[in-house]
Amino acid sequence: MTSGTSSGGTTSATAAEEPFNEIKSLLFSSSSSSSMDISYTLSILHKALSHPRIFAGYAELHSHPLINETLSKSKLGTQMLNTLQLFAFGVYEDYVKAAEQNKYCPLSAQEVMKLRVLSVITLVQSSCNGGSDEITLGAKKMKKKRSIKKGSNSSSSCVPYKQLYQSLDIPTTDIRQLEDVLIHSIYTHAILGKLDQKNMCLRILPSSSSSTSGFIICASRDVDVEQDVPRMIGVLEEFYKRGEVLLSTLETCAEKGRNVREEDYQYWMNVEQRITKNRIKVSKNLSMAASCGGGKGKGAGASGGMMLAEEGIMAAAEEGIM
Repeated sequence: MTSGTSSGGTTSATAAEEPFNEIKSLLFSSSSSSSMDISYTLSILHKALSHPRIFAGYAELHSHPLINETLSKSKLGTQMLNTLQLFAFGVYEDYVKAAEQNKYCPLSAQEVMKLRVLSVITLVQSSCNGGSDEITLGAKKMKKKRSIKKGSNSSSSCVPYKQLYQSLDIPTTDIRQLEDVLIHSIYTHAILGKLDQKNMCLRILPSSSSSTSGFIICASRDVDVEQDVPRMIGVLEEFYKRGEVLLSTLETCAEKGRNVREEDYQYWMNVEQRITKNRIKVSKNLSMAASCGGGKGKGAGASGGMMLAEEGIMAAAEEGIM
């Protein structure tokens, strides 16, 4: 497993680099290249688990050969390795399900809060990526209820409290505990959002960043190479296929537009030619009528002129101009 960034913000990841580097410095500065003290290592790793500004890097610690060698020698060490993997890729539900198996280290209140914050990050990423049907449907329902206000972000997603209660193992009657977790997540810059108590959801508010080409919605977690990377590749391939379909549709529409424009141009060119032709014909008939009127008297001239003008109008009507 390797660490990396998921769909989140590089700003939060950069902010977390400093405390994570401090943890690594504490781990390896006092150890030789071949051994580490297990008690000291466990204490530093517990500090990493509870640190409010570290959201990624647990996979890197889990996969480090020296840490693996040191911790695999004892039951507590094995539990810590499992706990590092839990904080790297898991959610609070995984911890609750394995509580009776003694698979993970007993967590302090700060570590429980941290794991819940990491779970909130995962739910926010899933919501914005359209992952969970329940979250997505909840967001759509909330959007329909929400009135559009001037200056509001109409494209924001939301995570229903119902989903958060279940994922964080919090009783549905204890909204205070749930909102404490969400407020902690917001104030530690794990997510960008606000509490929507009217619609009972966490509303996600993407923020543009000058250092990125997209939007920041939350901090980054570790990337599971075996699961996340194939999923990302699949998403990109699907995006590419949709782009190809859209490009083909646009090219077809553009071709139809060019054909219609050419047909329209030819039609009006023909209309212009017929108008010009009939104008000449009517003008010629009027000239002939005028000349006839000069030679045969006013009555005969008017009668002949009218006949010639009518011939010109009838010719124009036959051409479909009048």
